[in-house]
Amino acid sequence: MGSGASEFSARVAGSSGTVEVRLGSPTGPLVGTARTGGTASPYDYTTVTAALTGATKGRTGVYLVLSGGVRLSTFTLR
Repeated sequence: MGSGASEFSARVAGSSGTVEVRLGSPTGPLVGTARTGGTASPYDYTTVTAALTGATKGRTGVYLVLSGGVRLSTFTLR
């Protein structure tokens, strides 16, 4: 997370669901959630963006938890 991140973006496809950003482990503190609306096909990607909250500075493990048949292409912290 370096000197701090305030938002994330994820390029996703597939059915509707969520992308959660958690720290330390897949069940660790939740610092961001983006809802996906679903796309026309599993290969039709779109970008979702959401704010990050909580302790988002320094070195830590970042875990993405996907739900609902979401496919992930890329993930970016800003």
